[in-house]
Amino acid sequence: LRKPSGRHAVLAIAVVAPREWELPDVGARTVVAPEGGGLHEVQTADPRLRRRYAEAAAAQRAAIAHEIRGAGAAHLRLRTDSDWLLDIVRFVARQRQARLRGTARPTRPSRTGGEAQ
Repeated sequence: LRKPSGRHAVLAIAVVAPREWELPDVGARTVVAPEGGGLHEVQTADPRLRRRYAEAAAAQRAAIAHEIRGAGAAHLRLRTDSDWLLDIVRFVARQRQARLRGTARPTRPSRTGGEAQ
């Protein structure tokens, strides 16, 4: 991402589904590899596989948040399992308070992926 102009406020909004952050234990499943398209059977009952999946999902969210912050944009993460309107109201209130205090800076999402902090 390129840094936005200092004259404009930029907000990145991510809509996330927390159920996609973990691999459920549903037995053996055939999946398509993202690179190459090959078919692979995975055993979702394997706790190590589920842990690696959750870690990779967390790393992906962190990398996205890092890129957004690096571009100087505020970041609002809206979860599909929470009240979006309340999250937006809280985000706007925090942004406004920061501007009034003169401490406005890009807002980062919470670690759990809910409303931005």
